[in-house]
Amino acid sequence: MHFRLDSASLMASLRLAPHVRLDLECVAQTGSTNADLLQRAREGRLPDGDSGALSVLIAAEQQAGRGRAGRRWLAEPGAALLMSLGTTRRLRASDLGALPLAVGTVAASALRQCGAPVMLKWPNDLLLVRDDPAPAALVGKLGGVLVETHALADDAIGIVVGLGINGVLPEGGLGPTGLPPAALAQAEACTRPAIEIAATLIEALADLLTQPDLPGTIHTLLSQRYPALDFARGQAVQMIQDDTPVLDGIADGIDADGALRVRSAHGLRRFVQGECSLRFGPPA
Repeated sequence: MHFRLDSASLMASLRLAPHVRLDLECVAQTGSTNADLLQRAREGRLPDGDSGALSVLIAAEQQAGRGRAGRRWLAEPGAALLMSLGTTRRLRASDLGALPLAVGTVAASALRQCGAPVMLKWPNDLLLVRDDPAPAALVGKLGGVLVETHALADDAIGIVVGLGINGVLPEGGLGPTGLPPAALAQAEACTRPAIEIAATLIEALADLLTQPDLPGTIHTLLSQRYPALDFARGQAVQMIQDDTPVLDGIADGIDADGALRVRSAHGLRRFVQGECSLRFGPPA
């Protein structure tokens, strides 16, 4: 599956919620869609999410795509959906910390709607799985979420949500997280055209980011919908910091602020995003 999208066709295919106003642009190439929208935030050019407005930027190719912790995200032209959404909102720090998990929940749900069995790996990975028969078995890392922010005047925050999803398998083996790559082309039940998949994701994410009660929506997503998509829960995991193992234990879900809970022989410990990375399985 390749994502060769143009603004007019994609805009015409969208069925947006009544409160959403969208500025959509598809480009052949850029450095990073997230970096482009963050620059708009610095210049005060992101739209006001409180009024339902946001910008969407999609690139067929990125020359400086980034994942979490500054890792590079590479894909051949059209081989992945490379998209960022930007808006301004007023959110507390705890809500911002939980936002990536809420975005992941909405994205995974939208992809499932399109026939791709997707689950989540804390804090920001989209996993393709085989979930019939249960329990779900990992295929590989399908994509990821990157949320970045820029502080503005009057307590407003420029919020940029980046999403990268493989349409076809990239070259190479294991990534930095130790997971094999996966792609929508491997999801047999995902037969919708690429433009419909992109539209479904935009509709869902735009609705989330412009919700009048965004903090309440984030809380509902994490408490009611995230648990069913949490691939790590109940599994043996290893927490890694700067390539050094810091704890082996069993993943025990997340807290309301998006922190991961891990149970070990030393009790229960919380990990916030950016503190450690999660890897599956006991230590090697």
